[in-house]
Amino acid sequence: MTEREWTNSIIELLQKRTGLGDNIYVATTENLPYAQDIRSYDLGYKAKDTEFVRVFESDLLIYELDEDSIKPRVIIETKLNNISTQDVIVSAYKAQTHKNSIPYVRCGYILGNTQDKPLPGRLFRYGTNFDFMICFKRYALSTDEKADFLKLIKKEIAYSQELEEMIYDSRKKSSKQYYMLQKELKLKELK
Repeated sequence: MTEREWTNSIIELLQKRTGLGDNIYVATTENLPYAQDIRSYDLGYKAKDTEFVRVFESDLLIYELDEDSIKPRVIIETKLNNISTQDVIVSAYKAQTHKNSIPYVRCGYILGNTQDKPLPGRLFRYGTNFDFMICFKRYALSTDEKADFLKLIKKEIAYSQELEEMIYDSRKKSSKQYYMLQKELKLKELK
């Protein structure tokens, strides 16, 4: 099985729309902008000559579709069998650039067909820009893996929506007022 075929099988699982939301969709190989070069400014310091948009292809994109807009909620890098340190470093860089332009997006890494091996230590060391990481033992996900994965994705979509509200509504008088934020570390051991 190729990486693209495996990614498509993950998309099929997500497209069954098992409680992800009425306006939540999944796509693959979408080119998402992460930067726009500004060559010059007008005399009021407004950007001119901004036609150079930089994009990265996403392995898997979960997005919210409104009447006239797409809001990326979760961007996932996928890999089969094993990963190199370079794979992780490049993917973590891509995750950070996406977060620079879409501050509420959640980024993750899924690894398939690990043959009972745990998440590699290089993901922990170099993947600090990922909001989540998960590995699956085989090409086909077990019932428990499917349940854990769908639960994780639902939470990531909700986190993205909450972050968007916190970031863009924080100056409104009617916005929620927070006094604390903690990013929880949640681990699950191999069985």
